[in-house]
Amino acid sequence: MAKDLVNVRLDPKVLRRLDEAVKREIFANRSEALREIVTRFMEEHPEFFHPPSLDALMTGGRMSDEEFEKLMAMALRGKSVAEIVAEGRERS
Repeated sequence: MAKDLVNVRLDPKVLRRLDEAVKREIFANRSEALREIVTRFMEEHPEFFHPPSLDALMTGGRMSDEEFEKLMAMALRGKSVAEIVAEGRERS
């Protein structure tokens, strides 16, 4: 798959840690490391990357039940509300 080029400025301490992971062969190179880290972050925190339909809902727009169910399935990542609450309590 074709990939777009993104230039990123990193703090020297962050770059040293990234290079250390590459040196230990956790990742093949810096690009692979950053791709994996960004992908994992986006998967673990979908709330930061919500679809435009959520913007409409948050600003008082209307959403069908079907749209709401799809949105909640994405937001909860296949977990029950009880599981999400338990995770929050573990973090506190």
